[in-house]
Amino acid sequence: MMPPTDSLPEDIDSKCHIEGPVVMQLKEQIGYVGYRADLWYIAYSLPLKPGEMSDVQYSGFVCNMPETFKRVGRKVKFSGNYHHAYKYIPKSGAGDTPLYLVLKRIRWEDKN
Repeated sequence: MMPPTDSLPEDIDSKCHIEGPVVMQLKEQIGYVGYRADLWYIAYSLPLKPGEMSDVQYSGFVCNMPETFKRVGRKVKFSGNYHHAYKYIPKSGAGDTPLYLVLKRIRWEDKN
């Protein structure tokens, strides 16, 4: 397993249109890497109690994704700040909330 990445790109992807304040912060959460709307994202769902199901998913379109982590389907542990992206990225389904994500920390959570 790779150690946490402390050298995140400082430049924000030009496809990210961050215009407002931080709307959500996460620390050390589990998500899955994906690619949509010409941006890499981390899909994250709120942790639930056993037996509960959720149809709410946050798609954090990463504005500073390190090249190493651009692998669809990989499980990561990450920390970062979210900003609204609804003006630029359409929802993929009823429970999807598209947001821009500026990573503070990321590492592999699985060993693949």
